[in-house]
Amino acid sequence: MKKLTSKVLVLWCGGWLVAFWVSYAVSPRVPEVIGNRPVAVYPEGATVMSPEWCRGVAAWAIERSPFRVGAITWRNRGWYEVARVAQPLPVCPGSGEVSMGREGWLFLLEDAPEGRSRRELETMVEQAVALARVVTGSGRRFVMYPIPDKTSVYPEFTGTLHRWADRGSRRGELPVRMREAFEGAGDVRGCYVSLWEVFAERKSEGGELLYLEHDTHWSPTGRLTGVRQLIEGMQSGLWEPGAVHDEGIVAHPGELMMGQLLLNDATLARDYAVRREGPQPELVSSVRVPGYGFPAIERYRCAHPRVIRGRTLMISDSFALGSMKEIAPWFEDITFAHFSYTGSDELVRRIEECETMVFTSVERFLRWRLNVWRTGRRGYVEGALVRGGGR
Repeated sequence: MKKLTSKVLVLWCGGWLVAFWVSYAVSPRVPEVIGNRPVAVYPEGATVMSPEWCRGVAAWAIERSPFRVGAITWRNRGWYEVARVAQPLPVCPGSGEVSMGREGWLFLLEDAPEGRSRRELETMVEQAVALARVVTGSGRRFVMYPIPDKTSVYPEFTGTLHRWADRGSRRGELPVRMREAFEGAGDVRGCYVSLWEVFAERKSEGGELLYLEHDTHWSPTGRLTGVRQLIEGMQSGLWEPGAVHDEGIVAHPGELMMGQLLLNDATLARDYAVRREGPQPELVSSVRVPGYGFPAIERYRCAHPRVIRGRTLMISDSFALGSMKEIAPWFEDITFAHFSYTGSDELVRRIEECETMVFTSVERFLRWRLNVWRTGRRGYVEGALVRGGGR
């Protein structure tokens, strides 16, 4: 092999740098938003060759490079394949097998409904309406608030493995059937708040993503979109756009990266907070039930004059529990309880005391959770509603 001389090495490096910079002129325009945040801009006004200018130019060059997305995708793919061989079982308890899709996006294979049949959809909708009738029959208000999976909102980013598992699915029929069933049943009309349509509209507008690329959960933008739809669905005109404050860029490690021993690159996203003028919500109780390893059952009160009145109970999972700070300012009295507390006496007491029940679940667990409450735990739920009396 011919030995590389310093002259050849300099020419090679110089040629590579020239090709790198020329590529900016001939490559398609890089979008102003990559993932969940705006891309870096050229540091206008900074002194040339100053540390601030050097850092800014480096970020600008890297993020606007036409090779960036491809490099990230191939890097993630390499680590993904290594992890599947070295650690075939997920590291995070409760995390299923991970599938890699387009541009390095990660998905849980259990998000795929595995050929969800028409009868399964009908049963799911029937159980949702039946639960609404039981709750409203006790004199309480009921809100069905399901949350779509990332695979339902961004199917174009799923990989071949995931699409194979999702073959024959009627996934898109669920929100349509659910809406038609609640609108067609006069006694529970208005009890259903759908996110599918508002997420599709928000996605079509472009900008920040609604879900994190390396996580099963929604991004701060998705979270805020979902919370706004819930509040407006429960009390139209209550939402205040001025209560939303930009908190800057924050890092999200991504549970699916950690679950597969992948290189733990943080996903950066623009974060938001809800802070209304006037009284702020206060945490009045936090209860952990022995034998249940889930987040504490937390109750908040807010003395703001414009809130959803009464005592509300939100039966939830990690999606809504991760949005408590955005949800609590809009309620006079709200309690957050994870669905997995089903069976405990503490949840029974919360059901008895509530005046409004919000039932929320991510799409992939909705069928199972509705089935638990309509069959295996039917007496548990109905008994709590009856003992609590009419509202």
